[in-house]
Amino acid sequence: MTPNNFSLKGEHMSQYIDLGREPTDLKDRQALIEGLLKAEEICAHEGLNLIQHRVFEFLVNEKGYVGSSIRANMPFKVSLPELDFIVKGDLAVVIGDTVGVIIKCAINSIESWERYSLAFGRTALEDYQIPYAIVTDSERYIVIDVIKGDVLGEGTELIPSYEELLRVLRDFTKVPYDSNKTVRERRILHAFNALRCSDESC
Repeated sequence: MTPNNFSLKGEHMSQYIDLGREPTDLKDRQALIEGLLKAEEICAHEGLNLIQHRVFEFLVNEKGYVGSSIRANMPFKVSLPELDFIVKGDLAVVIGDTVGVIIKCAINSIESWERYSLAFGRTALEDYQIPYAIVTDSERYIVIDVIKGDVLGEGTELIPSYEELLRVLRDFTKVPYDSNKTVRERRILHAFNALRCSDESC
């Protein structure tokens, strides 16, 4: 058994659980186990699908996110001149009253969801742009800087840790997207939203 695992012994078997990192002492070990169990509780309560579940666990165990800051299937009401529609963030990180990260969980072809995710980050909210958008299949992660409109690249190292995100949001000025381009972005969002797979299969 490696140092950053713990064992759950039942009548006939032992199960080893990855805690994400090596505990510094017994108190830290207990806190890691409690955090893992709390994350499992939240996942079960929210009814997350497999990809959402894996991404949730990655954010909590590897990036230090607080489980209660991660929302699943968060609805956003978006308005076009001729209609209103709802888009859902597969996962969203909400700190205080600010959505800091929006995450698209895709089964495959994650690159094809980059444009959707950028439009989502730019215009799903009336008041401000969401700083980061991520597209993932739980194995590959593409990270987008929404404010700059840039794809930062692919890799888990590009995802801000919870502490890094807190620092970003402390200095974050809420600014909406360019009003002259908002309708165009929302039409892109609406077109992609029509292709969104169901909650059961995505």
